Amino acid sequence: MGKPSGEKLVAENGQHSCGVTPLAANMNSSNQSKAGQQRVLALVTDAFGGYGGIAQYNRDLISALAETSDSIAIEVLPRMAPGALETMPRSVRQHPPVSGRVAYTISALACALPRD
Repeated sequence: MGKPSGEKLVAENGQHSCGVTPLAANMNSSNQSKAGQQRVLALVTDAFGGYGGIAQYNRDLISALAETSDSIAIEVLPRMAPGALETMPRSVRQHPPVSGRVAYTISALACALPRD
């Protein structure tokens, strides 16, 4: 049995066969702030203020996403940030680190709620 072609992995409605909708397709008015900015919530183990490869990857990814558009606001919710915060792109806001599964989940849900 061969691998399915890439064309068959995305349905006509834009959803992948696993039920995931690409980020670009999810960008609708419910994710936009009052100023018309697209809101993105990055749930990460560490990013700005973290050490190592995963933190560096997250910083690079978030910074690259921030540079793609002036109408994007990125909120970063890290599990840890052991070091001092580095300079972040102006459209990126990193919340204080939250440890513990329940506290992190509650913080993530609070950040994800639409803002009026």
